[in-house]
Amino acid sequence: MPTMNLAPDGLAVSGWVANTGTVNDALLTNDGDTTYAEAGADTETCTLTFAAPSVADGAISSITSVQVLTYGRFPARGSGGTDVEIEFEVGATAGHTETLNIPNNASYQAVNGTARTTNPAGSAWSYANLGDVEVKLTKDGASSPDVRITYLSLLVTYVAAGYGNAVNDVASANIGSIIDVDTADIDNVSDA
Repeated sequence: MPTMNLAPDGLAVSGWVANTGTVNDALLTNDGDTTYAEAGADTETCTLTFAAPSVADGAISSITSVQVLTYGRFPARGSGGTDVEIEFEVGATAGHTETLNIPNNASYQAVNGTARTTNPAGSAWSYANLGDVEVKLTKDGASSPDVRITYLSLLVTYVAAGYGNAVNDVASANIGSIIDVDTADIDNVSDA
């Protein structure tokens, strides 16, 4: 299935800090300690907004899932990492809260959320939801030093519109199969 990534483009609620520039800019590339966002205090929170989808509404038949992708690290030595809670928000509805353990490691590691097949209200994801989705990040624990995330995006998996078994301008009597699709399984055959 096709996918697209939604990149953070702003902060609805500030709280985390970036080592350079803005928090949302720091999360655009997986470039290690060159740019990152970090949180030090327990329950320190920020809420990210996301850029508009790169695929037009009419090109999407349905949305299969939305998943948070991150690369992060907890630079303390000798500990088991620290937790960051993620939560989806669409409009006034929040949900799909999940805890990601950011590993104790010298290099950044991929730590991804669960692919969510419904929006926070429990309905199928809609194209409008993608334009309104936010992700809240909360450091869960008072452990020091700060937890760092260098990359965050939303992976959207969708079904492309317009892909069916349509054949135009060929007489149906002249079709036995097309690339191993039986005539009975071909939609929208128009006679020539």
